[in-house]
Amino acid sequence: MDMTGVSADTGEVLERLVSAKLGQCDSILERWYGPAALRTQLAAWLSNEVERLDSEEFSNGFAEHCPVLGATPSDYRNRWLRVPGFGWALTGIRFWGLDLNRPFVAIVASTKLPTDQADLASAVASLRSVYSLFTPKHVRLFLPPRAPLQPVRTGQFWEKRFLAGRIGRLRSTPKPGGYDRLTLSAAPDTSFYPRYQKAFQDLLVTSPQHSEYTRLESEEDLAELTRHGRLFEIFADDRWAGVTAVDRECEEGLLGYWMVEIILESHARGRGLGAAVQRQLIEWLPSAPGETLFGTIDSRNLAAIAAASRVGRTDIGGYFWTPV
Repeated sequence: MDMTGVSADTGEVLERLVSAKLGQCDSILERWYGPAALRTQLAAWLSNEVERLDSEEFSNGFAEHCPVLGATPSDYRNRWLRVPGFGWALTGIRFWGLDLNRPFVAIVASTKLPTDQADLASAVASLRSVYSLFTPKHVRLFLPPRAPLQPVRTGQFWEKRFLAGRIGRLRSTPKPGGYDRLTLSAAPDTSFYPRYQKAFQDLLVTSPQHSEYTRLESEEDLAELTRHGRLFEIFADDRWAGVTAVDRECEEGLLGYWMVEIILESHARGRGLGAAVQRQLIEWLPSAPGETLFGTIDSRNLAAIAAASRVGRTDIGGYFWTPV
């Protein structure tokens, strides 16, 4: 098989990637879930990406939303490639925020992880050639914590970090400051949406860098979360102060409640209440054995990382970016 990513046996691809990821995951995940459950969760997550090797629905939709001159829908499919330093890798073209000016190659998963910059440079050169039609600006890969590869060259950086914790354990940690000032109430509908929009816009005025960290959720998506009882309005000192929301997800071997949103109005920001909001949320969530709260936080958003750490969430890896 060559670097053009010709058709592959999807069952074999999935099995090879799941087996490889089991050895690459942070060891804490196996302690949380057990090896059998972790294998099942990795397979559930990766199966969606493996299906994109030959999914016309995916490639046609992607091509429609991100049209690039000269590209056909098949060019948008994931590819199964032999990549220097990575063994065999499942890769795909992506666009940061669906911005056609910010294309990158995602290495979704691979049978090996590179251990040094020389391996990575060879991989980048190969992927630059394969995806030349899209002129990608970066390659993105997921690395576990304590990986030997670090962003030491110009243009390399960590983007989002995954922070997670078992809900039962998180409930046993001391309540953070401000906890008793807050209450959460399950939102019955999205009548709060204009206030949510204003809180988001005010945040970008005072902290414009947050446009790189987060996004405004659509009212339709939030309405779906309210129907499942997964969106909460926040009250600080009995005053409406923002919203927080979760959803069920499975990603990078993690299974449980994914942090969709935490946003506070200006009167509640800058008071160290982010950890208290999460601790209040933890009290609402089911605590069945192994149930997990997790989500991604931009590595530059130090305040959010500190808040997640204060409630006991652990860093289990993150996205490494390197320029093409």
